[in-house]
Amino acid sequence: MRSISFAAALALGVAVLAVGCNDGAPRFLSLTELTDTTSAVGPYQVVVTVAPGVPLDSVKLSYKIGDEQEVLVEMTSPGGAVWTGAIPGQPAGTTIEYRVIATDVDGTLTVAPVDDAGGHYAFTFNVLPAP
Repeated sequence: MRSISFAAALALGVAVLAVGCNDGAPRFLSLTELTDTTSAVGPYQVVVTVAPGVPLDSVKLSYKIGDEQEVLVEMTSPGGAVWTGAIPGQPAGTTIEYRVIATDVDGTLTVAPVDDAGGHYAFTFNVLPAP
């Protein structure tokens, strides 16, 4: 697991999508990029830092396994800019795609990451068989 900054994400070609009409949309400063794991136990922690200054309504972790429906998890913050959420453990052989969605009090959404093709799941990791 590693956390990448917004600038690093852009340098890697990972885009962030802001939807809505509010110029003060939520902005991500960093977002965990999970790497392949052999742990089927989980949970797989995702941490995001949201820039201060924009009142937030919610920050959600969205994940998807294969063709299954998207699952939304409310992320929590003890106060401040750091939010955490978790994807439950999955069996070996599972590929998990995920993103984070921040919504401000005006309803403006920011989604990260977004791949170049316009999809919403640019971050992917695998649960591998134990050695």
